[in-house]
Amino acid sequence: MENLNIHKEINFDLEEQILTKAKDLFMSVGIRNTTMDDIAKDLGISKKTLYKAIENKSDLVTKCILHDLILRKKEVDTIVSKYPNPIEQMLQLGAHILYAFKQHKLSIIHDLMKFYPESWYLVMEHKENYVKEIIKNNLKNGIRSGVYRKDIQVDIYANFFMSGTDISINSNIFPESAFDFSDIFREFLFYHLRGIVNENAIHELDKLIEKIKF
Repeated sequence: MENLNIHKEINFDLEEQILTKAKDLFMSVGIRNTTMDDIAKDLGISKKTLYKAIENKSDLVTKCILHDLILRKKEVDTIVSKYPNPIEQMLQLGAHILYAFKQHKLSIIHDLMKFYPESWYLVMEHKENYVKEIIKNNLKNGIRSGVYRKDIQVDIYANFFMSGTDISINSNIFPESAFDFSDIFREFLFYHLRGIVNENAIHELDKLIEKIKF
């Protein structure tokens, strides 16, 4: 029984190493340009050992996405609990989103949408069921605390925000050759916040933007 537990721990450690290495390669060269041979070679293991932990590349992509979403959720939960001020919380969430996108090649998103729809569905489900709820709670807290406009329709503005993030990475609207994602998302975030804070909180927003320095 003891040997079986050790065997499970070794398998878990190997899978963790594989996912970490795969994510590094996906972020540096893209999903399509990463092969199972590349991963095995970089880890110094045989493909036979690799396939004991991972069924195929599609399985690998799915596990990497799930692994990443769990990590991102923990990070967002930490931000939400650390910054109760709705304006600062939204700016910190925006800074986190910007940092996360800087770590990824935008081609990863396009590869997921086109070649790994099941994995892309996991991303969209996470956005719809978790991220949108975070945005809605931020809006409600901002209204309740008196820094956001009282006439905001929460569901509408939450959808505005979610659609805005999608537009920001749409290469048909913002070609990578002509626009920098950091500039696009930063302007979108400020556009969102300036549309929801009330007149009394505009000065606070400007001070927090200067403090956080995107």
